[in-house]
Amino acid sequence: MARLALTLACAALVTTLPTPGVAQSPTALVRLSVEDAVSLALEHNDQIHLASASVDQARGALIAAEADALPKLDFSYNYARNIQRPVIFFNQGGQIQQISIGSANDNTFGLTLKQTLFDAGLAFTTRGARLSREYAAYNLAAAKDQVALAAKVAYYQVLLDAAIVEVQQQALDQAQRRLDVVRQQTVAGLASEYDSLTAVVAVQNQRPPLIQAQSALKQDRDQLKRTLGIELSQDLALTDSLSFQPFQRPDSATVAKTIAARPDVVAQERMVQLRDAAAGVERTKGWPTLSLNIALQRHASSQNLIPGDANFSQSLQAGFSLAWSLFDGRGSHGRLLQDRAQVEAEQARLTAARQDAHLQVQQAADALDAAQAQVQAARGTVSVAEHALDIAQTRFRNGLATQVELGAAELAATQARTNYAQALFQFNVARAQWSAALGTY
Repeated sequence: MARLALTLACAALVTTLPTPGVAQSPTALVRLSVEDAVSLALEHNDQIHLASASVDQARGALIAAEADALPKLDFSYNYARNIQRPVIFFNQGGQIQQISIGSANDNTFGLTLKQTLFDAGLAFTTRGARLSREYAAYNLAAAKDQVALAAKVAYYQVLLDAAIVEVQQQALDQAQRRLDVVRQQTVAGLASEYDSLTAVVAVQNQRPPLIQAQSALKQDRDQLKRTLGIELSQDLALTDSLSFQPFQRPDSATVAKTIAARPDVVAQERMVQLRDAAAGVERTKGWPTLSLNIALQRHASSQNLIPGDANFSQSLQAGFSLAWSLFDGRGSHGRLLQDRAQVEAEQARLTAARQDAHLQVQQAADALDAAQAQVQAARGTVSVAEHALDIAQTRFRNGLATQVELGAAELAATQARTNYAQALFQFNVARAQWSAALGTY
Protein backbone atom coordinates (compact mmCIF):
# COMPACT_ATOMS: atom_id res chain seq x y z
CA MET A 1 0.00 0.00 0.00
CA ALA A 2 2.91 2.34 0.76
CA ARG A 3 4.29 1.72 -2.74
CA LEU A 4 1.00 2.70 -4.37
CA ALA A 5 0.70 5.83 -2.23
CA LEU A 6 4.16 6.85 -3.44
CA THR A 7 3.11 6.06 -7.01
CA LEU A 8 0.04 8.30 -6.90
CA ALA A 9 1.88 11.06 -5.06
CA CYS A 10 4.49 11.15 -7.81
CA ALA A 11 1.98 10.85 -10.66
CA ALA A 12 1.74 14.60 -11.19
CA LEU A 13 5.51 14.95 -11.46
CA VAL A 14 5.72 12.12 -13.99
CA THR A 15 3.88 14.40 -16.43
CA THR A 16 7.11 16.36 -16.82
CA LEU A 17 9.32 13.34 -17.54
CA PRO A 18 10.78 13.19 -21.07
CA THR A 19 9.13 10.84 -23.52
CA PRO A 20 11.59 8.72 -25.55
CA GLY A 21 12.25 10.19 -28.99
CA VAL A 22 10.60 13.53 -28.17
CA ALA A 23 12.69 16.70 -28.02
CA GLN A 24 12.14 18.70 -24.86
CA SER A 25 11.33 22.41 -24.94
CA PRO A 26 13.66 24.81 -23.14
CA THR A 27 10.69 26.91 -21.99
CA ALA A 28 10.09 27.43 -18.29
CA LEU A 29 8.10 24.83 -16.38
CA VAL A 30 4.48 25.75 -15.69
CA ARG A 31 2.90 24.30 -12.55
CA LEU A 32 -0.85 23.84 -12.69
CA SER A 33 -3.48 22.87 -10.16
CA VAL A 34 -6.98 21.82 -11.19
CA GLU A 35 -8.23 25.30 -10.39
CA ASP A 36 -5.47 26.82 -12.52
CA ALA A 37 -6.45 24.56 -15.41
CA VAL A 38 -10.10 25.60 -15.13
CA SER A 39 -9.14 29.29 -15.03
CA LEU A 40 -6.99 28.95 -18.15
CA ALA A 41 -9.71 27.06 -20.01
CA LEU A 42 -12.30 29.70 -19.17
CA GLU A 43 -9.91 32.42 -20.33
CA HIS A 44 -8.95 30.91 -23.68
CA ASN A 45 -11.88 28.75 -24.74
CA ASP A 46 -13.60 29.85 -27.98
CA GLN A 47 -17.01 28.78 -26.71
CA ILE A 48 -16.67 31.15 -23.76
CA HIS A 49 -15.63 33.99 -26.05
CA LEU A 50 -18.71 33.47 -28.23
CA ALA A 51 -21.01 33.34 -25.21
CA SER A 52 -19.42 36.52 -23.82
CA ALA A 53 -19.96 38.27 -27.15
CA SER A 54 -23.64 37.29 -26.98
CA VAL A 55 -23.88 38.91 -23.54
CA ASP A 56 -22.38 42.14 -24.88
CA GLN A 57 -24.73 42.06 -27.86
CA ALA A 58 -27.76 41.57 -25.62
CA ARG A 59 -26.60 44.42 -23.38
CA GLY A 60 -26.46 46.72 -26.40
CA ALA A 61 -29.92 45.61 -27.52
CA LEU A 62 -31.29 46.48 -24.08
CA ILE A 63 -29.79 49.98 -24.23
CA ALA A 64 -31.31 50.45 -27.68
CA ALA A 65 -34.73 49.25 -26.48
CA GLU A 66 -34.72 51.55 -23.45
CA ALA A 67 -33.74 54.46 -25.70
CA ASP A 68 -37.07 54.22 -27.54
CA ALA A 69 -38.86 55.45 -24.41
CA LEU A 70 -36.56 58.45 -23.94
CA PRO A 71 -36.94 61.84 -25.67
CA LYS A 72 -35.19 62.37 -29.01
CA LEU A 73 -33.55 65.71 -29.72
CA ASP A 74 -32.36 66.42 -33.26
CA PHE A 75 -30.49 69.42 -34.64
CA SER A 76 -30.42 70.39 -38.31
CA TYR A 77 -28.77 73.11 -40.34
CA ASN A 78 -29.20 74.02 -43.99
CA TYR A 79 -27.43 76.64 -46.08
CA ALA A 80 -28.51 77.71 -49.58
CA ARG A 81 -27.02 80.24 -51.98
CA ASN A 82 -29.73 81.88 -54.08
CA ILE A 83 -28.09 82.20 -57.47
CA GLN A 84 -31.43 83.29 -58.89
CA ARG A 85 -33.85 84.47 -56.24
CA PRO A 86 -37.49 83.43 -56.51
CA VAL A 87 -40.05 86.09 -57.45
CA ILE A 88 -43.73 86.70 -56.87
CA PHE A 89 -46.13 88.28 -59.36
CA PHE A 90 -48.96 90.65 -58.59
CA ASN A 91 -51.26 92.90 -60.62
CA GLN A 92 -51.16 96.59 -59.81
CA GLY A 93 -53.30 98.89 -61.90
CA GLY A 94 -53.46 96.39 -64.75
CA GLN A 95 -49.69 95.98 -64.85
CA ILE A 96 -47.92 92.75 -63.83
CA GLN A 97 -45.00 93.42 -61.54
CA GLN A 98 -42.31 91.04 -60.24
CA ILE A 99 -40.79 91.31 -56.81
CA SER A 100 -37.78 89.22 -55.82
CA ILE A 101 -37.99 87.64 -52.44
CA GLY A 102 -35.23 86.55 -50.11
CA SER A 103 -31.59 87.46 -50.16
CA ALA A 104 -28.43 85.97 -51.58
CA ASN A 105 -27.81 83.67 -48.58
CA ASP A 106 -30.30 81.53 -46.66
CA ASN A 107 -29.42 79.91 -43.31
CA THR A 108 -31.88 77.65 -41.57
CA PHE A 109 -31.39 76.17 -38.07
CA GLY A 110 -33.79 73.59 -36.65
CA LEU A 111 -34.21 71.91 -33.27
CA THR A 112 -36.77 69.12 -32.94
CA LEU A 113 -37.87 67.32 -29.76
CA LYS A 114 -39.93 64.13 -29.90
CA GLN A 115 -41.20 62.27 -26.86
CA THR A 116 -43.29 59.13 -27.02
CA LEU A 117 -46.21 59.52 -24.64
CA PHE A 118 -47.92 56.20 -25.20
CA ASP A 119 -46.73 53.03 -26.95
CA ALA A 120 -47.91 49.80 -25.36
CA GLY A 121 -45.28 47.81 -27.23
CA LEU A 122 -42.34 49.66 -25.65
CA ALA A 123 -42.82 47.92 -22.30
CA PHE A 124 -42.78 44.49 -23.93
CA THR A 125 -39.81 45.41 -26.13
CA THR A 126 -37.78 46.60 -23.14
CA ARG A 127 -38.78 43.54 -21.12
CA GLY A 128 -37.77 41.27 -23.99
CA ALA A 129 -34.39 42.97 -24.31
CA ARG A 130 -33.78 42.62 -20.57
CA LEU A 131 -34.75 38.94 -20.69
CA SER A 132 -32.47 38.46 -23.70
CA ARG A 133 -29.56 39.85 -21.71
CA GLU A 134 -30.31 37.53 -18.80
CA TYR A 135 -30.68 34.59 -21.18
CA ALA A 136 -27.24 35.30 -22.66
CA ALA A 137 -25.70 35.64 -19.20
CA TYR A 138 -27.09 32.28 -18.05
CA ASN A 139 -25.97 30.69 -21.31
CA LEU A 140 -22.48 31.99 -20.56
CA ALA A 141 -22.62 30.45 -17.09
CA ALA A 142 -23.77 27.11 -18.55
CA ALA A 143 -20.93 27.22 -21.08
CA LYS A 144 -18.46 27.84 -18.26
CA ASP A 145 -19.76 24.73 -16.46
CA GLN A 146 -19.13 22.57 -19.54
CA VAL A 147 -15.70 24.06 -20.26
CA ALA A 148 -14.67 23.63 -16.63
CA LEU A 149 -15.80 20.00 -16.73
CA ALA A 150 -13.80 19.37 -19.92
CA ALA A 151 -10.70 20.96 -18.36
CA LYS A 152 -11.00 18.84 -15.21
CA VAL A 153 -11.48 15.60 -17.14
CA ALA A 154 -8.46 16.39 -19.35
CA TYR A 155 -6.41 17.18 -16.23
CA TYR A 156 -7.43 13.96 -14.48
CA GLN A 157 -6.73 11.94 -17.64
CA VAL A 158 -3.12 13.13 -17.62
CA LEU A 159 -2.84 12.21 -13.93
CA LEU A 160 -4.19 8.74 -14.71
CA ASP A 161 -1.74 8.31 -17.59
CA ALA A 162 1.10 9.37 -15.30
CA ALA A 163 -0.01 6.84 -12.66
CA ILE A 164 -0.19 4.07 -15.29
CA VAL A 165 3.33 4.95 -16.47
CA GLU A 166 4.55 4.63 -12.90
CA VAL A 167 2.72 1.32 -12.43
CA GLN A 168 4.21 -0.08 -15.64
CA GLN A 169 7.65 1.16 -14.58
CA GLN A 170 7.20 -0.70 -11.29
CA ALA A 171 6.25 -3.83 -13.22
CA LEU A 172 9.41 -3.51 -15.35
CA ASP A 173 11.53 -2.98 -12.23
CA GLN A 174 9.96 -6.07 -10.64
CA ALA A 175 10.76 -8.16 -13.73
CA GLN A 176 14.31 -6.80 -13.75
CA ARG A 177 14.80 -7.72 -10.07
CA ARG A 178 13.52 -11.22 -10.83
CA LEU A 179 16.05 -11.50 -13.67
CA ASP A 180 18.85 -10.41 -11.34
CA VAL A 181 17.88 -13.10 -8.83
CA VAL A 182 17.68 -15.77 -11.56
CA ARG A 183 21.14 -14.82 -12.85
CA GLN A 184 22.56 -15.15 -9.35
CA GLN A 185 20.85 -18.52 -8.99
CA THR A 186 22.21 -19.60 -12.41
CA VAL A 187 25.75 -18.74 -11.35
CA ALA A 188 25.20 -20.73 -8.16
CA GLY A 189 23.83 -23.65 -10.17
CA LEU A 190 20.37 -23.31 -8.68
CA ALA A 191 18.64 -22.25 -11.91
CA SER A 192 18.73 -23.50 -15.48
CA GLU A 193 19.22 -21.69 -18.77
CA TYR A 194 15.48 -22.03 -19.34
CA ASP A 195 14.82 -20.14 -16.10
CA SER A 196 17.19 -17.38 -17.23
CA LEU A 197 15.56 -17.11 -20.66
CA THR A 198 12.11 -17.02 -19.07
CA ALA A 199 13.18 -14.14 -16.81
CA VAL A 200 14.65 -12.25 -19.81
CA VAL A 201 11.40 -12.66 -21.75
CA ALA A 202 9.45 -11.38 -18.74
CA VAL A 203 11.57 -8.21 -18.73
CA GLN A 204 11.14 -7.67 -22.46
CA ASN A 205 7.39 -8.26 -22.24
CA GLN A 206 7.11 -5.38 -19.76
CA ARG A 207 8.67 -2.81 -22.09
CA PRO A 208 5.81 -2.43 -24.67
CA PRO A 209 3.15 -1.60 -22.03
CA LEU A 210 5.48 1.04 -20.57
CA ILE A 211 6.15 2.58 -24.00
CA GLN A 212 2.43 2.55 -24.77
CA ALA A 213 1.65 4.21 -21.44
CA GLN A 214 4.29 6.89 -22.08
CA SER A 215 2.84 7.56 -25.53
CA ALA A 216 -0.68 7.91 -24.12
CA LEU A 217 0.68 10.29 -21.48
CA LYS A 218 2.24 12.55 -24.10
CA GLN A 219 -0.87 12.59 -26.29
CA ASP A 220 -3.22 13.38 -23.42
CA ARG A 221 -0.81 15.96 -22.05
CA ASP A 222 -0.85 17.72 -25.44
CA GLN A 223 -4.64 17.50 -25.48
CA LEU A 224 -4.73 19.16 -22.06
CA LYS A 225 -2.53 21.97 -23.39
CA ARG A 226 -4.88 22.40 -26.34
CA THR A 227 -7.89 22.53 -24.02
CA LEU A 228 -6.22 25.16 -21.84
CA GLY A 229 -4.85 27.23 -24.72
CA ILE A 230 -1.21 26.51 -23.86
CA GLU A 231 1.54 26.11 -26.45
CA LEU A 232 2.32 22.46 -27.14
CA SER A 233 6.02 23.13 -26.56
CA GLN A 234 5.34 24.31 -23.01
CA ASP A 235 6.39 21.97 -20.18
CA LEU A 236 3.73 21.28 -17.53
CA ALA A 237 3.81 19.93 -14.00
CA LEU A 238 0.43 19.06 -12.51
CA THR A 239 0.47 19.83 -8.80
CA ASP A 240 -2.78 18.09 -7.82
CA SER A 241 -3.26 14.33 -7.58
CA LEU A 242 -6.06 11.79 -7.98
CA SER A 243 -7.43 12.30 -4.50
CA PHE A 244 -10.29 10.59 -2.69
CA GLN A 245 -12.74 12.26 -0.35
CA PRO A 246 -15.83 10.32 0.77
CA PHE A 247 -19.01 11.56 -0.93
CA GLN A 248 -22.25 12.18 0.93
CA ARG A 249 -25.42 12.79 -1.02
CA PRO A 250 -27.18 16.03 -0.07
CA ASP A 251 -30.84 15.88 0.86
CA SER A 252 -33.45 16.03 -1.89
CA ALA A 253 -34.60 19.55 -0.97
CA THR A 254 -31.08 20.92 -1.39
CA VAL A 255 -30.69 19.13 -4.72
CA ALA A 256 -34.04 20.43 -6.00
CA LYS A 257 -33.14 23.98 -5.02
CA THR A 258 -29.77 23.69 -6.74
CA ILE A 259 -31.29 22.25 -9.92
CA ALA A 260 -33.78 25.11 -10.06
CA ALA A 261 -30.84 27.53 -10.09
CA ARG A 262 -28.89 25.64 -12.80
CA PRO A 263 -27.80 28.12 -15.49
CA ASP A 264 -29.18 26.09 -18.39
CA VAL A 265 -32.55 25.64 -16.66
CA VAL A 266 -32.82 29.33 -15.76
CA ALA A 267 -31.73 30.27 -19.30
CA GLN A 268 -34.63 28.21 -20.68
CA GLU A 269 -36.99 29.93 -18.25
CA ARG A 270 -35.83 33.26 -19.61
CA MET A 271 -36.39 32.00 -23.16
CA VAL A 272 -40.03 31.17 -22.33
CA GLN A 273 -40.49 34.66 -20.90
CA LEU A 274 -38.70 36.17 -23.89
CA ARG A 275 -41.07 34.49 -26.33
CA ASP A 276 -44.00 35.68 -24.25
CA ALA A 277 -42.67 39.24 -24.40
CA ALA A 278 -42.38 38.92 -28.20
CA ALA A 279 -46.02 37.85 -28.31
CA GLY A 280 -46.88 40.92 -26.21
CA VAL A 281 -45.14 43.18 -28.73
CA GLU A 282 -47.15 41.63 -31.55
CA ARG A 283 -50.35 41.93 -29.53
CA THR A 284 -49.93 45.68 -29.10
CA LYS A 285 -49.06 46.49 -32.71
CA GLY A 286 -52.70 47.34 -33.41
CA TRP A 287 -52.83 49.78 -30.51
CA PRO A 288 -52.48 53.55 -31.06
CA THR A 289 -49.25 55.39 -30.37
CA LEU A 290 -49.10 58.99 -29.18
CA SER A 291 -46.11 61.29 -29.39
CA LEU A 292 -45.33 64.90 -28.41
CA ASN A 293 -43.45 66.94 -31.02
CA ILE A 294 -41.82 70.33 -30.48
CA ALA A 295 -39.97 72.07 -33.32
CA LEU A 296 -37.97 75.28 -33.10
CA GLN A 297 -36.71 76.86 -36.34
CA ARG A 298 -34.62 79.95 -37.00
CA HIS A 299 -34.27 81.23 -40.55
CA ALA A 300 -32.01 83.98 -41.81
CA SER A 301 -31.93 85.54 -45.28
CA SER A 302 -29.06 87.96 -45.81
CA GLN A 303 -26.84 89.44 -48.48
CA ASN A 304 -23.88 88.61 -46.23
CA LEU A 305 -22.55 85.11 -45.78
CA ILE A 306 -22.81 85.48 -42.01
CA PRO A 307 -26.20 86.97 -41.15
CA GLY A 308 -26.77 89.48 -38.40
CA ASP A 309 -29.39 89.25 -35.65
CA ALA A 310 -31.79 91.49 -37.59
CA ASN A 311 -31.89 89.00 -40.47
CA PHE A 312 -33.33 86.14 -38.38
CA SER A 313 -36.92 85.02 -38.08
CA GLN A 314 -38.02 82.34 -35.60
CA SER A 315 -40.88 79.89 -35.37
CA LEU A 316 -41.90 77.45 -32.64
CA GLN A 317 -44.38 74.62 -33.04
CA ALA A 318 -45.73 72.10 -30.56
CA GLY A 319 -48.22 69.36 -31.21
CA PHE A 320 -49.20 65.72 -30.90
CA SER A 321 -49.05 62.91 -33.42
CA LEU A 322 -51.35 59.92 -33.21
CA ALA A 323 -50.81 56.75 -35.24
CA TRP A 324 -53.25 53.86 -35.29
CA SER A 325 -53.19 50.86 -37.58
CA LEU A 326 -56.86 50.05 -38.05
CA PHE A 327 -56.50 47.03 -40.35
CA ASP A 328 -53.39 45.19 -41.59
CA GLY A 329 -55.03 42.29 -43.39
CA ARG A 330 -54.84 40.06 -40.24
CA GLY A 331 -51.07 39.87 -40.63
CA SER A 332 -50.55 40.81 -36.98
CA HIS A 333 -52.98 38.09 -35.90
CA GLY A 334 -51.04 35.50 -37.88
CA ARG A 335 -47.75 36.57 -36.36
CA LEU A 336 -49.32 36.48 -32.90
CA LEU A 337 -50.38 32.87 -33.44
CA GLN A 338 -46.80 32.04 -34.40
CA ASP A 339 -45.46 33.73 -31.26
CA ARG A 340 -47.91 31.86 -29.05
CA ALA A 341 -46.86 28.57 -30.64
CA GLN A 342 -43.23 29.43 -29.91
CA VAL A 343 -44.12 30.14 -26.29
CA GLU A 344 -45.69 26.68 -26.00
CA ALA A 345 -42.67 25.07 -27.69
CA GLU A 346 -40.22 26.81 -25.33
CA GLN A 347 -42.38 25.81 -22.36
CA ALA A 348 -42.13 22.17 -23.49
CA ARG A 349 -38.34 22.57 -23.77
CA LEU A 350 -38.28 24.00 -20.25
CA THR A 351 -40.14 20.98 -18.90
CA ALA A 352 -37.70 18.70 -20.71
CA ALA A 353 -34.72 20.71 -19.41
CA ARG A 354 -35.90 20.33 -15.81
CA GLN A 355 -36.45 16.60 -16.25
CA ASP A 356 -33.06 16.19 -17.91
CA ALA A 357 -31.43 18.13 -15.08
CA HIS A 358 -32.99 15.84 -12.46
CA LEU A 359 -31.87 12.78 -14.46
CA GLN A 360 -28.32 14.11 -14.83
CA VAL A 361 -28.06 14.80 -11.12
CA GLN A 362 -29.42 11.36 -10.28
CA GLN A 363 -27.05 9.65 -12.70
CA ALA A 364 -24.10 11.73 -11.48
CA ALA A 365 -24.85 10.81 -7.87
CA ASP A 366 -25.19 7.10 -8.77
CA ALA A 367 -21.92 7.22 -10.72
CA LEU A 368 -20.21 8.90 -7.77
CA ASP A 369 -21.52 6.26 -5.35
CA ALA A 370 -20.32 3.48 -7.66
CA ALA A 371 -16.91 5.12 -8.14
CA GLN A 372 -16.55 5.54 -4.39
CA ALA A 373 -17.28 1.84 -3.85
CA GLN A 374 -14.77 0.91 -6.56
CA VAL A 375 -12.06 3.00 -4.92
CA GLN A 376 -12.65 1.36 -1.56
CA ALA A 377 -12.66 -2.12 -3.09
CA ALA A 378 -9.58 -1.49 -5.24
CA ARG A 379 -7.68 -0.01 -2.32
CA GLY A 380 -8.20 -3.18 -0.28
CA THR A 381 -7.20 -5.34 -3.25
CA VAL A 382 -3.94 -3.42 -3.67
CA SER A 383 -3.02 -3.99 -0.05
CA VAL A 384 -3.61 -7.74 -0.36
CA ALA A 385 -1.86 -8.02 -3.74
CA GLU A 386 1.25 -6.16 -2.56
CA HIS A 387 1.44 -8.28 0.58
CA ALA A 388 1.16 -11.43 -1.55
CA LEU A 389 3.90 -10.08 -3.86
CA ASP A 390 6.23 -9.48 -0.92
CA ILE A 391 5.72 -13.07 0.20
CA ALA A 392 6.25 -14.44 -3.32
CA GLN A 393 9.44 -12.42 -3.77
CA THR A 394 10.83 -13.68 -0.45
CA ARG A 395 9.95 -17.28 -1.32
CA PHE A 396 11.50 -16.93 -4.77
CA ARG A 397 14.77 -15.52 -3.42
CA ASN A 398 14.94 -18.46 -1.00
CA GLY A 399 14.23 -20.96 -3.76
CA LEU A 400 10.82 -21.92 -2.37
CA ALA A 401 8.76 -20.54 -5.28
CA THR A 402 8.95 -20.79 -9.06
CA GLN A 403 8.96 -18.00 -11.61
CA VAL A 404 5.40 -18.94 -12.49
CA GLU A 405 4.26 -18.25 -8.94
CA LEU A 406 6.23 -15.00 -8.74
CA GLY A 407 5.02 -13.88 -12.18
CA ALA A 408 1.42 -14.46 -11.16
CA ALA A 409 1.95 -12.38 -8.00
CA GLU A 410 3.62 -9.61 -10.00
CA LEU A 411 0.83 -9.58 -12.55
CA ALA A 412 -1.82 -9.48 -9.80
CA ALA A 413 -0.06 -6.56 -8.09
CA THR A 414 0.28 -4.63 -11.37
CA GLN A 415 -3.38 -5.19 -12.19
CA ALA A 416 -4.46 -4.15 -8.69
CA ARG A 417 -2.42 -0.95 -8.86
CA THR A 418 -3.83 -0.18 -12.31
CA ASN A 419 -7.38 -0.82 -11.12
CA TYR A 420 -6.86 1.45 -8.14
CA ALA A 421 -5.52 4.30 -10.30
CA GLN A 422 -8.43 3.91 -12.71
CA ALA A 423 -10.90 3.83 -9.81
CA LEU A 424 -9.45 7.08 -8.46
CA PHE A 425 -9.70 8.59 -11.94
CA GLN A 426 -13.33 7.54 -12.29
CA PHE A 427 -14.11 8.94 -8.84
CA ASN A 428 -12.56 12.34 -9.61
CA VAL A 429 -14.31 12.51 -12.98
CA ALA A 430 -17.62 11.53 -11.36
CA ARG A 431 -17.12 14.24 -8.75
CA ALA A 432 -16.50 16.80 -11.51
CA GLN A 433 -19.61 15.59 -13.36
CA TRP A 434 -21.60 15.90 -10.14
CA SER A 435 -20.52 19.53 -9.79
CA ALA A 436 -21.40 20.21 -13.44
CA ALA A 437 -24.81 18.55 -12.99
CA LEU A 438 -25.52 20.92 -10.11
CA GLY A 439 -24.38 23.88 -12.22
CA THR A 440 -21.38 24.68 -9.99
CA TYR A 441 -17.92 24.29 -11.46
